Order: sequence, then structure tokens, then C-alpha cells
Amino acid sequence: MSDKKDKINNFKNAISSTLRAISKKKDININFGSDINVDKNTVTLPIPSIKLEDLEKSKIRGIADSIALKFKYHNKDIHKSLKPKSKIANKIFNSIESARYESLGIKEYSGIKNNLEKNIEAKYENSKISKLINRNEIAIEDAVQLIIQEKLTNKKLSKQLTEISNVWRKDLESAIEKNIQNLKSNLLKQKDFSTISLKLAEELQSI
Repeated sequence: MSDKKDKINNFKNAISSTLRAISKKKDININFGSDINVDKNTVTLPIPSIKLEDLEKSKIRGIADSIALKFKYHNKDIHKSLKPKSKIANKIFNSIESARYESLGIKEYSGIKNNLEKNIEAKYENSKISKLINRNEIAIEDAVQLIIQEKLTNKKLSKQLTEISNVWRKDLESAIEKNIQNLKSNLLKQKDFSTISLKLAEELQSI
């Protein structure tokens, strides 16, 4: 049992160090609990299980990496000032912003792409993706994020995420393609990027 506890503690320490390094927030408090939570200076990540197999490690790393990248590249005041009133458009708007800061991380840090992908795959791990008969099984905002992230990074999605995004791709891709070059050009300019993504989110919500 001692070896297992050491393994878990070592994993927690490594995750915490990586989150602080990527986010550039050395003073952030990192806890582990049943519910994921992010506050101004405190992050709660999932508690690792005793087994702590490779897939679980990747999922937790993906959650931590996404949080770290949000701290590093995302300005919540800019985002809040531009968010749409519509609930569906707002979900899409949030997902496009997630695609932006995660894409910056994928471009900057080798190995982070796999972790981020495992985080989204975990959401659908109990779904029989290949047997889906309609798109109600997949949230439109998740498909939007995946398709845009793939185009922003020029990196192919994993097989499972390709299947997930393909449920919506035919309906979404035309509108996304019309905006992708402007989004790419403003990847580091959140306000300009968000102005474009706001219009795109409002267009996509009606699909």
C-alpha cells in the first residue's frame, strides 16, 4: 500500500508542478477532491484512484493542462464583455475560446495534445460513437471546439474525437471554414478573436 501511496503522491506533485509551470502562477493552491473547481488562486483536481492507470493519468493531466492554459492565455473580463445572451450561443462561444487557448498550448508544448484529447474522450467514453444514429448524443459546442482546434493547430484529431466531431462536421464546417483564417490571424489577440467567434457562435446556434 505504501508503494501505491507514494505513486499517487508523486503523480500529484508532478501534476501540480506542471500546472504551476504552464500557468506561470507559482503561488496557486492545488487540491484534489471529488469535484473539479477553479477559483482565482485555488484549483481542485480529481482525486487519483488507487489503481491510477495510464488512461486515468492522461485524463487528469488533460484537465490540469486545460486549466493551466486558461490561466495563461485567457482574460475573463474580455470574455465576459463579449459573451452572447443566448444560452446555446454562449456555450459555443465558450467552446471556441477553449479551442483558442488549448490550441496555443498544443503549439507550444509537446505532448499536451494527447492529454487534452483524453479529457474530452472521457466525456463520451460510455457512448457507442460508431453506432450513433443522430447528433443528439454529441453536444454541438464540443464538436465546434474539436473542429476549430483541429484547424487552428493543423493537427489531426484522435480516431475517437474524429468520430465525435464528424457527427456535426457536415453542418458546421462551412461556417467555420469561412472564419478560420481570421481566427488563426488573431490567435494571440483574444479581443479580436472573440469578436469573430461571437458572430460565428451566433451563426452556428441556429444549425
